Amino acid sequence: MQPPTSSAPTAAPAPAAPACPLKPQRTLSDWLLGLLGLAMILLAVAVALVGGDADAGQRPGGSAPALRILEPAAGAAVGERVALVFTAGDELRLHAGGWGVDSLHLHAVAGPGEFMPSPRDLQPLGERRYRWALPALPPGEQTLQLYWSGPDHRRLSAGSSAPVQVHVRAQR
Repeated sequence: MQPPTSSAPTAAPAPAAPACPLKPQRTLSDWLLGLLGLAMILLAVAVALVGGDADAGQRPGGSAPALRILEPAAGAAVGERVALVFTAGDELRLHAGGWGVDSLHLHAVAGPGEFMPSPRDLQPLGERRYRWALPALPPGEQTLQLYWSGPDHRRLSAGSSAPVQVHVRAQR
């Protein structure tokens, strides 16, 4: 037995409504790009609020103790392990942010890298002189220089030592 049929015309099913052209579907890449854009905006705002000029973090009056490299001398041939001997205009103390004076702390450019001394890296020699055992340097001509940074680790121009060029011998 067959089901009864209706003599009334049946309507064709209505086509599915197209997606609203004013509100397209978002893809995963759209969301990721949006989040990346938001992160960049927040980073720019944070830099603007914290930033300031490159010499921020200096002591009152814009001064920084003078740093001077005593050893090795310019043009010296050295091994890959360099013991840097230097003077600082004020006595260095170990603070939470590293070796420094007031809100400033010490950094070194040594060859291709930049370093901060760990608590055990600096040895006071008296009369504001210090020895710093630097990490191994690659062979060739290298530059050594000391400089101050504020709490934000940005390089300050005041108080920096003169750069010293040395020749690091290849180890055999």
